[in-house]
Amino acid sequence: MNFLAQTISIIIQVILLVLSIVWYRQDYEIEPLIGIITLCGSSIISLLMRFVKRPKMQLYHVKTHYGRWTTGLTKNNPQVIRLGIDKIDQYWDLEWDYNLEIRNNSSFTAYNIVVEYNNIPEKTIVKGEIGKIEPVQSHDMREFKIKVTQSVEGNHIEADNYLKQNEGVLTKDFTITLKYTDENGIRFRTKYFWLSQKNEFLIF
Repeated sequence: MNFLAQTISIIIQVILLVLSIVWYRQDYEIEPLIGIITLCGSSIISLLMRFVKRPKMQLYHVKTHYGRWTTGLTKNNPQVIRLGIDKIDQYWDLEWDYNLEIRNNSSFTAYNIVVEYNNIPEKTIVKGEIGKIEPVQSHDMREFKIKVTQSVEGNHIEADNYLKQNEGVLTKDFTITLKYTDENGIRFRTKYFWLSQKNEFLIF
């Protein structure tokens, strides 16, 4: 009903605008010119309001855990390893765990939600989904689990350095795009930049 009312209102404004233009071209009086300007402004505002009043899906993540563990020794070690003296070269698995919140921060329900992961790091595991026809009501939230892993070689000091430094390296180009519509089928997008936690709200 809301969409029908808006559409009828725009059609009426267009008809009045056409009639005002015809009137002005016939008589060149000031009244139809004022009507043309008023109706043009009103039509522009009506169209803009359709996009201002929109669902706004917003993302935010929190790191919940990170760590490393060894999976074995490499061949880059002496035949006799002196424990506590030699820096043992090992294979390591690094892991960073996150909770990803996807929240509808608006007063309007979001429909037809699609989640796209762009430049996602290799060996990343995503747990969570939103059904294709599952709406997300105003201020509702969905939580996803994201696990980023990496395999490296080195001693324990190098593994600790990788753990501190590689998180940003692996995720610097990682973005998430949410595509969704309002109840009228108008398409919107949110582009989320993982490293900066920035949300960019887009139309179409």
